[in-house]
Amino acid sequence: MEYPHKYFEDEVREGFYITGELKRIWAAQLEVLSEVDKVCKRHNIKWFADCGTLLGTIRHKGYIPWDDDLDICMLRDDYIKFNEVANKELPEGYSCINLKDKETFYEYLTRVVNGRKFDFGEEFLEKHYDCHYPTGIDVFPLDYVSTDPVAEQERKDAAFDVYVLSDSVTPENEDDPEFDELVRSVEAACGVTIDSSLPMKQQMYIAAESLFTLFGSKDAKEVVLMPYWLKDNNHKYPIECFRDTIMMPFEYTELPVPVEYDRVLKIEYGDYMRPSEAGGVHDYPFFEGLENILINRVDKYYFRYKFKPEDLKNDERKTALTTKKQVVNYIDMTKEAHDAIAVMVAQGKMDVACDLLAACQESTINIGNLLESAFGEGFSAVAILEEYCESVYQLYTALSQGEFGAEDAAGVSSFLDDIYARMKSILTDKVIDRKEIVFIPYRADYWRSMESMWEAYKKKEEYDVYVVPVPYYKKTSRSELTDMYYEGDKLPDYVEVTDYKNFSFEKRHPDIIVTQNPYDECNYVMSLGLEHYSRTLKKYTEQLIYIPPFIMNEVKDEGSKSWKTMDYFCAVPGVVHADKVMVQSEQMRAAYIKRLTEMAGEDTEDVWNEKICVNQYPVTDEMTDEDKKKERKEIINGLPDEWKRLIIRQDGDFKKILLYNIGVASLAQYGEKTLFKIENTLNKFKEVKDDIAVIWYCNPHLLRTMKKVDLRLRDRLSKLVEQYKSEGWGIYTDMPDYGDLIKICDAYYGDAGNIPYTCRLDKKPVMLQNVEVVV
Repeated sequence: MEYPHKYFEDEVREGFYITGELKRIWAAQLEVLSEVDKVCKRHNIKWFADCGTLLGTIRHKGYIPWDDDLDICMLRDDYIKFNEVANKELPEGYSCINLKDKETFYEYLTRVVNGRKFDFGEEFLEKHYDCHYPTGIDVFPLDYVSTDPVAEQERKDAAFDVYVLSDSVTPENEDDPEFDELVRSVEAACGVTIDSSLPMKQQMYIAAESLFTLFGSKDAKEVVLMPYWLKDNNHKYPIECFRDTIMMPFEYTELPVPVEYDRVLKIEYGDYMRPSEAGGVHDYPFFEGLENILINRVDKYYFRYKFKPEDLKNDERKTALTTKKQVVNYIDMTKEAHDAIAVMVAQGKMDVACDLLAACQESTINIGNLLESAFGEGFSAVAILEEYCESVYQLYTALSQGEFGAEDAAGVSSFLDDIYARMKSILTDKVIDRKEIVFIPYRADYWRSMESMWEAYKKKEEYDVYVVPVPYYKKTSRSELTDMYYEGDKLPDYVEVTDYKNFSFEKRHPDIIVTQNPYDECNYVMSLGLEHYSRTLKKYTEQLIYIPPFIMNEVKDEGSKSWKTMDYFCAVPGVVHADKVMVQSEQMRAAYIKRLTEMAGEDTEDVWNEKICVNQYPVTDEMTDEDKKKERKEIINGLPDEWKRLIIRQDGDFKKILLYNIGVASLAQYGEKTLFKIENTLNKFKEVKDDIAVIWYCNPHLLRTMKKVDLRLRDRLSKLVEQYKSEGWGIYTDMPDYGDLIKICDAYYGDAGNIPYTCRLDKKPVMLQNVEVVV
């Protein structure tokens, strides 16, 4: 699969922070899944996105932002077949881990992995998107439920007893006579022989699994995920939910989901359209333990920041001889030289006076070169220095040629005072009293985080305001910088950009530098150049300000997933080195202070209280209403003429646009009822066609999938679609990318899924249909 480079960068999705490291893991997991899919295709094995992966596919078109694993399921028959062939056919280095293959693996599933250890080999990293962790997916078996309730209950009771017993096996009790008696009862219940010379816990798990598989597919009407069914009496589904699949978008690929995915998700999650950060059956992130191993093994692990108290200091700034300081020193020394020149003239020491004038001219040339080096050739204040040099030269000539005597000392002093005053006035106005603020964006789509502050400082007469976009680099898992990206040319046209190549922070020493990249070397996938790291920049400014480039959901309780992500955007160098960190809210400020104090020690809490503040300049990562209107107009104007005819009124205004969508799950589950509902709904829409433009969107795989599910139903749906198209009062589309449809619509009606979920995120009205209700 091909991914754009930005895919792997840290981002915020739906208010949740996702690291670049996790993105690499996601991509590596999908690579493993692609190899599993190849095996399945060769052997006609059907598989389905499952659990959080299924929910992510339907609701998010990809991973749930706060999820970090990949789950699929198979009916038990296919699961057995897969395990028979997978190890032989998966690529070298891949393996299937399950109860029968690994003694210490105690889960009722198969885990397919691309390795068993860290791998920094070039070939491995290239194939797995620079992810050095061993990565894999979980394959869950769906077992058949007996149609005989009594037999099923007996199986369930026996399986539960063995399930509980298998979890209780320890090295201490497996030789206990009482435990041995329990083992013998398991043998009788499961019809197996347990060999005490082999690992007992593994055999007990295998015994439990044999009860899971007790019933076959013949006449089965329901399937279950047995461990959940035994413990919690849930995860039981009608078998027709899995009679076929439909392909749905997932990140940069497509995954097969159960044809009745809506019913599966409602059984598993209830109101699955309501997101919750909670959930999951393992710690988040799952690779935390692996990462800690690397941190402890590697002397310099560049991807995670380790706090050092000296990072809170900035001694180099205090001793830096800035351009302004040098100009002040020059002005003071020039005044002292002028006074001395007047004294020398009064004493008739014209040669000494001339030497002092030559020194003044030389220092003026030097300060002029300094100013042009810092502020660019042609800097306006340099003109007065040139004028000063010319005046000094004229006085030097007059003194050296004897045109003035000791009696002219007062006139010379007055002349020097005059040219000094003019020079000092302009240098004070143009250099000393001027303040400079520099904004350093690196991603154009992060500019919004700085824009309101930039606008505010543009209105302050005492400030010169510069925007200096800097390049950033792709980083490998070996911490090597490769491809360079520069986005200064992608900023809004109204932003005047200064070329970073011609801007020396060291020479100019701006009063304020505003950054939006806090990572320095501590990011997994990207880096600025060393010269733009926070620890470098803080030496060259009186105040380094960091503004996070994204708005997030407020961090929840300590130990939550959002709290754990703070390691990657809060406990980082740029936050520590900055003089001010301007966060989005008081709640976020409190979270920052708590996490940073936890990192650096209780004695630093006052430091963070001073450093972390709420941003006084409104920042949003959302488009303004005006921007949305403009974008909507541009999209509509770019639509096909037949679409525009139905959307744009004769007076040029737009009708209200309703986005309508019916999924295959509804058709597969309710059949005729759904068709009748569609007919009735379209008739209602037709009645208001003069006021509302209806866009009926269908998944591009819908009709093909319905052909496999119910050919007669598919034919009737196809006729309904053709009738709708031929009548010409509404718009029909099955284009894969429906993003623009969401942007231009005013409301949504139809089935649950990613379209209504995205509409809700965009604060657009959503009504989910109920097939049982027909008006």
